[in-house]
Amino acid sequence: MTALSASHGSRADFYIGTSGTPGTAIAISQYLDTTSLGMTRDKAESSAFKQLFKSYVAGLIDLVIPLAGPADVNISTQMYNLFIMTGAGSAIAWEYAPLGVGTTGSALYTGFGFVTKFEEKSALNAAYAWTGEFQNSGTPTRTIQ
Repeated sequence: MTALSASHGSRADFYIGTSGTPGTAIAISQYLDTTSLGMTRDKAESSAFKQLFKSYVAGLIDLVIPLAGPADVNISTQMYNLFIMTGAGSAIAWEYAPLGVGTTGSALYTGFGFVTKFEEKSALNAAYAWTGEFQNSGTPTRTIQ
């Protein structure tokens, strides 16, 4: 396997699809200045008396995608609509390419989930901005482009 050369983070792509199916993916990369793909694993302690060190059982994996960037009416409307449209049992398709879609040898992640947080922020000494979180539901797919 050949290592990729160093790449600038500004090449990242993030798309959100329509409810239930990828449908027509909506690019929101132009509204982002920060995102990541953070996975955590639950753990259950299984220690017993007379042990010096704790022991654990591995649990389920969680994947949350934080999103943030400068705000304008387009992303504000988009995120608000995605936040309120996802009801019980429905999911929105997503796609994330940390080095950009079409970058040979790089990762492309896809999955389904829903918006769990949307916040518009105004501050006296900062630009109008937004933050949000996208909660994955189910097993995401990771492919190499």
